Amino acid sequence: MFWAFLSAIILWFVLSLVFGGSLVLPQGFDLFGFEIRYYGLILATAVWVSFWVLQKQFTKNFSSIVIDQKLSLENFVVVILVCGFIGARAYHVVTDFELYRDNLVGIVAVWNGGLSIFGAVAGGFIGAVIVWRFWLKNLSISLLQWLDVLAPSVLVGQIIGRLGNLFNYEAYGLPTNLPWKMFVPVDFRSLDYLSVAFYHTVFLYEMILGLLLLWLILKRIESHYYVGKIFATWLVGYGLIRLVSELFRLDHHDVAGISINYITPICFILIGLALYFWRIRFKIQRYEK
Repeated sequence: MFWAFLSAIILWFVLSLVFGGSLVLPQGFDLFGFEIRYYGLILATAVWVSFWVLQKQFTKNFSSIVIDQKLSLENFVVVILVCGFIGARAYHVVTDFELYRDNLVGIVAVWNGGLSIFGAVAGGFIGAVIVWRFWLKNLSISLLQWLDVLAPSVLVGQIIGRLGNLFNYEAYGLPTNLPWKMFVPVDFRSLDYLSVAFYHTVFLYEMILGLLLLWLILKRIESHYYVGKIFATWLVGYGLIRLVSELFRLDHHDVAGISINYITPICFILIGLALYFWRIRFKIQRYEK
Protein backbone atom coordinates (compact mmCIF):
# COMPACT_ATOMS: atom_id res chain seq x y z
CA MET A 1 0.00 0.00 0.00
CA PHE A 2 2.82 2.39 0.86
CA TRP A 3 4.63 1.80 -2.44
CA ALA A 4 1.41 2.21 -4.42
CA PHE A 5 0.77 5.52 -2.67
CA LEU A 6 4.36 6.66 -3.23
CA SER A 7 4.18 5.70 -6.93
CA ALA A 8 0.94 7.65 -7.30
CA ILE A 9 2.52 10.74 -5.73
CA ILE A 10 5.58 10.50 -8.02
CA LEU A 11 3.35 10.01 -11.08
CA TRP A 12 1.20 13.00 -10.12
CA PHE A 13 4.31 15.15 -9.64
CA VAL A 14 5.81 14.19 -13.03
CA LEU A 15 2.51 14.68 -14.85
CA SER A 16 2.07 18.10 -13.23
CA LEU A 17 5.46 19.11 -14.64
CA VAL A 18 4.62 17.74 -18.09
CA PHE A 19 1.12 19.22 -18.22
CA GLY A 20 2.41 22.56 -16.95
CA GLY A 21 5.18 22.69 -19.56
CA SER A 22 8.10 22.61 -17.11
CA LEU A 23 9.12 19.20 -18.44
CA VAL A 24 9.04 18.26 -22.13
CA LEU A 25 9.09 14.51 -22.58
CA PRO A 26 11.59 12.99 -25.04
CA GLN A 27 10.30 10.63 -27.72
CA GLY A 28 13.01 8.04 -27.10
CA PHE A 29 16.64 7.29 -26.28
CA ASP A 30 19.69 5.73 -27.93
CA LEU A 31 20.79 2.23 -26.98
CA PHE A 32 23.97 0.93 -28.63
CA GLY A 33 23.36 3.14 -31.64
CA PHE A 34 19.67 2.25 -31.96
CA GLU A 35 16.88 4.68 -31.21
CA ILE A 36 14.34 3.23 -28.79
CA ARG A 37 10.99 5.00 -28.85
CA TYR A 38 8.97 5.27 -25.65
CA TYR A 39 5.84 4.89 -27.76
CA GLY A 40 7.00 1.45 -28.84
CA LEU A 41 7.98 0.44 -25.32
CA ILE A 42 4.56 1.39 -24.00
CA LEU A 43 2.81 -0.54 -26.76
CA ALA A 44 4.99 -3.56 -25.98
CA THR A 45 4.03 -3.24 -22.31
CA ALA A 46 0.36 -3.00 -23.27
CA VAL A 47 0.66 -6.21 -25.31
CA TRP A 48 2.40 -8.07 -22.48
CA VAL A 49 -0.14 -7.04 -19.82
CA SER A 50 -3.04 -7.76 -22.21
CA PHE A 51 -1.68 -11.24 -22.83
CA TRP A 52 -1.43 -11.84 -19.08
CA VAL A 53 -5.08 -10.79 -18.66
CA LEU A 54 -6.07 -13.04 -21.58
CA GLN A 55 -4.35 -16.01 -19.96
CA LYS A 56 -6.24 -15.40 -16.73
CA GLN A 57 -9.58 -15.00 -18.51
CA PHE A 58 -9.05 -18.04 -20.72
CA THR A 59 -8.13 -20.25 -17.76
CA LYS A 60 -11.09 -18.95 -15.77
CA ASN A 61 -13.62 -19.63 -18.54
CA PHE A 62 -12.15 -22.72 -20.20
CA SER A 63 -10.25 -24.45 -17.40
CA SER A 64 -11.19 -27.91 -18.71
CA ILE A 65 -9.86 -27.25 -22.21
CA VAL A 66 -6.27 -28.20 -22.96
CA ILE A 67 -4.74 -26.49 -26.00
CA ASP A 68 -1.98 -28.24 -27.90
CA GLN A 69 1.38 -26.50 -27.51
CA LYS A 70 1.53 -25.90 -31.26
CA LEU A 71 -1.76 -24.02 -30.96
CA SER A 72 -0.97 -22.06 -27.82
CA LEU A 73 -2.44 -18.74 -26.75
CA GLU A 74 0.86 -17.12 -27.74
CA ASN A 75 0.29 -18.15 -31.35
CA PHE A 76 -3.31 -16.97 -31.22
CA VAL A 77 -2.18 -13.57 -29.93
CA VAL A 78 0.43 -13.26 -32.69
CA VAL A 79 -2.29 -13.73 -35.32
CA ILE A 80 -4.51 -11.12 -33.66
CA LEU A 81 -1.64 -8.65 -33.20
CA VAL A 82 -0.49 -8.91 -36.81
CA CYS A 83 -4.01 -8.36 -38.11
CA GLY A 84 -4.60 -5.56 -35.61
CA PHE A 85 -1.34 -3.83 -36.49
CA ILE A 86 -2.08 -3.96 -40.22
CA GLY A 87 -5.59 -2.65 -39.60
CA ALA A 88 -4.35 0.14 -37.32
CA ARG A 89 -1.83 1.41 -39.83
CA ALA A 90 -4.12 0.97 -42.85
CA TYR A 91 -6.95 2.94 -41.23
CA HIS A 92 -4.57 5.76 -40.31
CA VAL A 93 -3.01 5.93 -43.78
CA VAL A 94 -6.38 5.90 -45.55
CA THR A 95 -7.95 8.58 -43.34
CA ASP A 96 -4.79 10.75 -43.30
CA PHE A 97 -3.52 10.01 -46.79
CA GLU A 98 -2.61 13.66 -47.39
CA LEU A 99 0.29 13.10 -44.99
CA TYR A 100 1.73 10.40 -47.25
CA ARG A 101 0.64 11.50 -50.70
CA ASP A 102 4.09 12.92 -51.43
CA ASN A 103 5.97 10.56 -49.14
CA LEU A 104 4.82 6.99 -49.72
CA VAL A 105 7.88 5.64 -47.90
CA GLY A 106 6.51 7.26 -44.75
CA ILE A 107 3.66 4.75 -44.77
CA VAL A 108 5.95 2.15 -43.21
CA ALA A 109 7.49 4.58 -40.67
CA VAL A 110 5.27 3.39 -37.84
CA TRP A 111 7.88 4.45 -35.25
CA ASN A 112 6.80 8.03 -35.89
CA GLY A 113 3.30 7.23 -34.66
CA GLY A 114 0.12 6.91 -36.65
CA LEU A 115 -1.83 3.86 -35.50
CA SER A 116 -5.61 4.10 -35.41
CA ILE A 117 -7.42 2.34 -32.59
CA PHE A 118 -10.46 1.87 -34.83
CA GLY A 119 -8.30 0.12 -37.42
CA ALA A 120 -6.64 -1.95 -34.71
CA VAL A 121 -10.03 -3.11 -33.43
CA ALA A 122 -11.25 -4.01 -36.92
CA GLY A 123 -8.04 -5.85 -37.81
CA GLY A 124 -7.86 -7.53 -34.40
CA PHE A 125 -11.46 -8.69 -34.77
CA ILE A 126 -10.62 -10.30 -38.10
CA GLY A 127 -7.64 -11.99 -36.46
CA ALA A 128 -9.83 -13.22 -33.58
CA VAL A 129 -12.34 -14.69 -36.03
CA ILE A 130 -9.53 -16.44 -37.90
CA VAL A 131 -8.24 -17.97 -34.65
CA TRP A 132 -11.73 -19.12 -33.70
CA ARG A 133 -12.57 -20.53 -37.14
CA PHE A 134 -9.44 -22.62 -37.57
CA TRP A 135 -8.66 -23.63 -33.97
CA LEU A 136 -11.09 -22.80 -31.19
CA LYS A 137 -14.26 -23.83 -33.03
CA ASN A 138 -12.98 -27.40 -33.03
CA LEU A 139 -12.77 -27.22 -29.21
CA SER A 140 -16.50 -26.43 -28.93
CA ILE A 141 -15.83 -22.79 -28.03
CA SER A 142 -18.35 -20.43 -29.60
CA LEU A 143 -17.25 -17.20 -31.26
CA LEU A 144 -19.07 -15.08 -28.67
CA GLN A 145 -17.43 -16.99 -25.81
CA TRP A 146 -14.04 -16.29 -27.37
CA LEU A 147 -14.86 -12.60 -27.87
CA ASP A 148 -16.05 -12.36 -24.25
CA VAL A 149 -12.69 -13.69 -23.09
CA LEU A 150 -10.80 -11.30 -25.37
CA ALA A 151 -12.69 -8.11 -24.51
CA PRO A 152 -11.14 -7.38 -21.07
CA SER A 153 -7.59 -7.95 -22.36
CA VAL A 154 -8.22 -5.68 -25.35
CA LEU A 155 -9.56 -2.97 -23.05
CA VAL A 156 -6.49 -3.23 -20.79
CA GLY A 157 -4.26 -2.84 -23.85
CA GLN A 158 -6.21 0.23 -24.95
CA ILE A 159 -5.87 1.85 -21.54
CA ILE A 160 -2.10 1.29 -21.28
CA GLY A 161 -1.49 2.12 -24.93
CA ARG A 162 -2.92 5.60 -24.44
CA LEU A 163 0.17 6.49 -22.40
CA GLY A 164 2.10 6.35 -25.67
CA ASN A 165 0.12 9.39 -26.82
CA LEU A 166 1.59 11.33 -23.90
CA PHE A 167 5.18 10.78 -25.07
CA ASN A 168 4.27 11.45 -28.71
CA TYR A 169 2.22 14.54 -27.79
CA GLU A 170 -0.70 13.29 -29.86
CA ALA A 171 -4.40 12.58 -29.29
CA TYR A 172 -4.76 15.82 -27.37
CA GLY A 173 -7.86 17.95 -27.79
CA LEU A 174 -9.03 21.49 -28.30
CA PRO A 175 -7.40 24.44 -26.52
CA THR A 176 -8.49 24.90 -22.91
CA ASN A 177 -7.62 26.71 -19.68
CA LEU A 178 -9.04 24.05 -17.36
CA PRO A 179 -6.86 23.06 -14.37
CA TRP A 180 -5.92 19.73 -15.99
CA LYS A 181 -4.87 21.34 -19.27
CA MET A 182 -1.79 19.94 -21.00
CA PHE A 183 1.13 21.86 -22.48
CA VAL A 184 1.98 20.85 -26.06
CA PRO A 185 5.35 21.90 -27.56
CA VAL A 186 5.20 23.98 -30.74
CA ASP A 187 6.58 21.15 -32.90
CA PHE A 188 3.57 18.99 -32.03
CA ARG A 189 0.82 21.58 -32.36
CA SER A 190 -1.75 21.80 -35.10
CA LEU A 191 -1.01 24.46 -37.72
CA ASP A 192 -4.31 26.10 -36.80
CA TYR A 193 -3.24 26.57 -33.16
CA LEU A 194 0.48 27.29 -33.26
CA SER A 195 0.12 30.18 -30.82
CA VAL A 196 -1.89 28.14 -28.31
CA ALA A 197 0.04 26.27 -25.62
CA PHE A 198 -2.53 24.29 -23.59
CA TYR A 199 -5.06 21.65 -24.67
CA HIS A 200 -7.54 19.06 -23.42
CA THR A 201 -5.92 15.78 -22.32
CA VAL A 202 -8.18 13.59 -24.47
CA PHE A 203 -6.00 10.50 -24.12
CA LEU A 204 -6.25 10.84 -20.32
CA TYR A 205 -10.04 11.13 -20.53
CA GLU A 206 -10.12 7.86 -22.47
CA MET A 207 -7.83 6.16 -19.95
CA ILE A 208 -10.02 7.13 -16.99
CA LEU A 209 -13.27 6.18 -18.73
CA GLY A 210 -11.62 2.95 -19.91
CA LEU A 211 -10.76 2.05 -16.31
CA LEU A 212 -14.39 2.62 -15.32
CA LEU A 213 -15.54 0.38 -18.17
CA LEU A 214 -13.05 -2.31 -17.12
CA TRP A 215 -14.36 -2.17 -13.56
CA LEU A 216 -17.94 -2.48 -14.87
CA ILE A 217 -17.06 -5.55 -16.94
CA LEU A 218 -15.02 -7.38 -14.33
CA LYS A 219 -17.03 -6.51 -11.20
CA ARG A 220 -20.59 -6.17 -12.43
CA ILE A 221 -21.17 -7.84 -15.77
CA GLU A 222 -19.34 -11.06 -14.87
CA SER A 223 -21.53 -11.55 -11.80
CA HIS A 224 -24.64 -11.75 -14.02
CA TYR A 225 -23.13 -13.28 -17.09
CA TYR A 226 -24.44 -14.86 -20.23
CA VAL A 227 -22.56 -15.47 -23.46
CA GLY A 228 -21.95 -12.31 -25.49
CA LYS A 229 -22.72 -9.84 -22.70
CA ILE A 230 -19.11 -8.86 -22.00
CA PHE A 231 -18.30 -8.29 -25.67
CA ALA A 232 -21.54 -6.32 -26.16
CA THR A 233 -20.76 -4.20 -23.08
CA TRP A 234 -17.29 -3.46 -24.41
CA LEU A 235 -18.70 -2.42 -27.81
CA VAL A 236 -21.27 -0.07 -26.29
CA GLY A 237 -18.93 1.24 -23.58
CA TYR A 238 -16.00 1.93 -25.84
CA GLY A 239 -18.28 3.47 -28.45
CA LEU A 240 -19.62 5.88 -25.82
CA ILE A 241 -16.09 6.68 -24.62
CA ARG A 242 -15.02 7.59 -28.13
CA LEU A 243 -18.12 9.72 -28.70
CA VAL A 244 -17.27 11.68 -25.55
CA SER A 245 -13.61 12.09 -26.52
CA GLU A 246 -14.55 13.17 -30.06
CA LEU A 247 -16.21 16.25 -28.57
CA PHE A 248 -12.74 17.50 -27.62
CA ARG A 249 -10.54 16.13 -30.41
CA LEU A 250 -8.91 18.14 -33.19
CA ASP A 251 -8.43 15.39 -35.76
CA HIS A 252 -11.71 14.72 -37.54
CA HIS A 253 -11.87 12.77 -40.79
CA ASP A 254 -14.80 13.50 -43.09
CA VAL A 255 -16.26 11.41 -45.87
CA ALA A 256 -19.01 13.12 -47.89
CA GLY A 257 -19.21 15.74 -45.17
CA ILE A 258 -19.76 13.20 -42.37
CA SER A 259 -17.12 12.57 -39.71
CA ILE A 260 -15.87 8.98 -39.59
CA ASN A 261 -14.82 9.65 -36.01
CA TYR A 262 -18.52 9.78 -35.09
CA ILE A 263 -19.83 7.14 -37.47
CA THR A 264 -17.48 4.40 -36.26
CA PRO A 265 -18.27 4.60 -32.51
CA ILE A 266 -21.99 4.91 -33.28
CA CYS A 267 -21.70 1.65 -35.24
CA PHE A 268 -19.97 0.08 -32.23
CA ILE A 269 -22.85 1.15 -29.99
CA LEU A 270 -25.58 -0.05 -32.33
CA ILE A 271 -23.93 -3.43 -32.89
CA GLY A 272 -23.36 -3.84 -29.15
CA LEU A 273 -26.97 -2.95 -28.29
CA ALA A 274 -28.31 -5.28 -30.99
CA LEU A 275 -26.18 -8.13 -29.65
CA TYR A 276 -27.12 -7.33 -26.06
CA PHE A 277 -30.87 -7.37 -26.63
CA TRP A 278 -30.70 -10.34 -29.00
CA ARG A 279 -29.06 -12.45 -26.31
CA ILE A 280 -31.64 -11.36 -23.72
CA ARG A 281 -34.59 -11.91 -26.07
CA PHE A 282 -33.69 -15.46 -27.01
CA LYS A 283 -31.64 -16.31 -23.90
CA ILE A 284 -29.22 -18.33 -26.01
CA GLN A 285 -26.57 -20.26 -24.05
CA ARG A 286 -27.59 -18.39 -20.91
CA TYR A 287 -25.92 -19.50 -17.70
CA GLU A 288 -24.69 -18.06 -14.41
CA LYS A 289 -21.02 -17.87 -13.49
